[in-house]
Formats: sequence, C-alpha cells, structure tokens
Amino acid sequence: MEKIWEILDYVCSKRLVGALPEMVTRLEHFGEIEINAATKKKLTTISASTAERLLGPARKKLGRRGASMTSPGNI
Repeated sequence: MEKIWEILDYVCSKRLVGALPEMVTRLEHFGEIEINAATKKKLTTISASTAERLLGPARKKLGRRGASMTSPGNI
C-alpha cells in the first residue's frame, strides 16, 4: 500500500482508499506488483481509518506535516 500511496503523491487516506481498486488493477496489469487474491481483496475493501493507521509509521518517516492554510489571529 505504501508504494501506491507514494505513486499517488501521498494523498490522504480517504482519497487513497477510493483510488486503490483501480490502481491495484492497473499496477498488476503492467507487472509493477504481484499480489495474491486474498491480499487484493483486502486492499480493495480497506477502510480509510485502517489505511490511516497502516500508513502512520510511513508518514512519520517522511517527516511531513499537514500544510495548513490558516494563519494565527491577532489577539
């Protein structure tokens, strides 16, 4: 899943989960990944919260944080 997440430019988990079925099929077709049927089923039916938990360690390794567009207010 980390490879697909990287290919999709580190999208959020909700968008990743939506793109996983198509990406898994395409990557298999072009020989980029080889997975068995059970793993494919798990990847295509994973929830966003589970994907978030699984990608947590990878996010920490990247050291990236969310880019907030808000600025602190004047108090």
